[in-house]
Amino acid sequence: MSSNNSPLVSVICLCYNHADYVSEAIQSVIDQTYQNIELIIVDDASTDHSVKVIEGLIAKLDNTQTIYNSHNLGNCKSFNIGLKASKGKYVIDLAADDLLHPERIAIGIKKLQESTEEYGVHYSPIVRIDQNGSDLGNHLTQTYDGDIYKLLIEKFIISAPSMMIKRTVLQDLNGYDEQLSYEDYDFWIRSSRKYLYASNPESLTYKRELQSGLAKKQYRILSKHLTTTYKVCKKIFNLNQNKSEDTALLRRLKYELKHTVLNFRLDLSLLYCLLYIKTKLRRF
Repeated sequence: MSSNNSPLVSVICLCYNHADYVSEAIQSVIDQTYQNIELIIVDDASTDHSVKVIEGLIAKLDNTQTIYNSHNLGNCKSFNIGLKASKGKYVIDLAADDLLHPERIAIGIKKLQESTEEYGVHYSPIVRIDQNGSDLGNHLTQTYDGDIYKLLIEKFIISAPSMMIKRTVLQDLNGYDEQLSYEDYDFWIRSSRKYLYASNPESLTYKRELQSGLAKKQYRILSKHLTTTYKVCKKIFNLNQNKSEDTALLRRLKYELKHTVLNFRLDLSLLYCLLYIKTKLRRF
């Protein structure tokens, strides 16, 4: 997985109880047509036999590091640990139950190298797959290039494993926010405020949807993700620069307020109401 004639790409593979899928995820990295790749596997204190599977695989691989957390730290901290150990000019955050298309890295590198310096992230639609790898359909059918900050306030149009990120972007943002329970929405907002996004119209990533996945837990009663989303909305309030962006935030606040009510999080409901009023009074 190495070549000295092209920029190094770091694939940080985060594993937590993915014994049934991690070998397939790693194989999707090995199968890349692009060769200059380092693979960093971070196991977040799995309680299944993920570590045994990983150790059986890495003996056959070069340019691979393994990091075993002594206790469960969550995605944000685990990714930052992997990021610190990595050296690539470009970085991919790959969950150990997801897969990369063989051309994923080659296409992303080409697109970002052809773009201006303001472009910091490359993404594409995903193919949703079930636990057996069967196709569940695309996550989105339309992609957007350039300044997509306002769009991201209102819509979840990107899936985290589809992203390839310039290392300089992650360094500028100090990686993922370790105070949050999930990383993607916060990263989209903070990065798109400062950098442009490039996309590929065709799917380059396969995202496995499991009942244990983070997305399934986002709108459950007592979910920590509800609190994280509110924290991101507060960041949006501070990052917004005009009335149009505040209008988008008001729509997001209404949407999230509904879910806090449905999940009996009256504490967050009150906070959302206050933030809505504060946003409304600022420019309207």
